[in-house]
Amino acid sequence: MSIIYKFRPSVITDNFSYNMNLKNVNVCKKLKLTIKNLKSLNIFYVNAQGFNKGKQDITFDSLINIYDIIFIAESWYLDFYEIIKNPCFVATTPLPIRRNNIRPGNGIFCFANSLSL
Repeated sequence: MSIIYKFRPSVITDNFSYNMNLKNVNVCKKLKLTIKNLKSLNIFYVNAQGFNKGKQDITFDSLINIYDIIFIAESWYLDFYEIIKNPCFVATTPLPIRRNNIRPGNGIFCFANSLSL
């Protein structure tokens, strides 16, 4: 028996941007509406433009419970050594060598819902 995964955009991810004024409860209620088929693989991808503490809170308190896999682009490697300790952490692009005390740009983090592993 094989399982076919469906890739589909959700209403939330089409034009998602981190809104620091969102309450986690409201985010959860909106995102739960997008889960309809347990056989589908629900992937979330966002250009974070810096994966700061506020965006991390939204991701780890709400989004990780809704999506199977989360890709955070343009993380800028903020809090890199703390993030790789997160139990949902899967992979990252290599951390570049820091030169002239300039924050590195780019950076992709990948996280997976522990129920999906």
